[in-house]
Amino acid sequence: MSIRQRHIAQLYLHGSLNEEQYGHVIELVSGVTPHVQEMPPDAVQLDLTSALRYFGLSPYDVVQMTMMRLKALYGIDSSAGLAGNRMLAAMAADVSAPGETTWVPAEQAAAWLRPRPVTALPGIGRGTAATLGRYGLHHIGQLADLSPATLQRLLGAGTARLLAERARG
Repeated sequence: MSIRQRHIAQLYLHGSLNEEQYGHVIELVSGVTPHVQEMPPDAVQLDLTSALRYFGLSPYDVVQMTMMRLKALYGIDSSAGLAGNRMLAAMAADVSAPGETTWVPAEQAAAWLRPRPVTALPGIGRGTAATLGRYGLHHIGQLADLSPATLQRLLGAGTARLLAERARG
């Protein structure tokens, strides 16, 4: 039995949506995949893994189709991030301009993360970023290269483990 690679998309909905409009969005994306994570008021996350076989399209094309349907049926502009896990999909969506999709294929995740600022990682607030900055750690690649013991001395065991895992995608 082979394990299929996951494909997660996060869509940001641009503009001010009321509850009814957001409900229409959820209904539309539920027609693409039953695996929908609501993130009101302006985002939705989709697990496209099972939908790919049904549509016979690439993950990117399924996201484009969904964005086109949102625009055509409801006039809602969106941007998207597409990756192998929820964190990377959210980070990719954060850097996508309206109407665009940023796709981070699994084999390119580490390279895509390396140049990003440490503040782009979920879980790094101003305090943690300031601590890392005092030691010259400004990019995610620097965190990924740092030994776990060193990171643990800087941030504590729990935070260090979490950020090291996230820095590696």
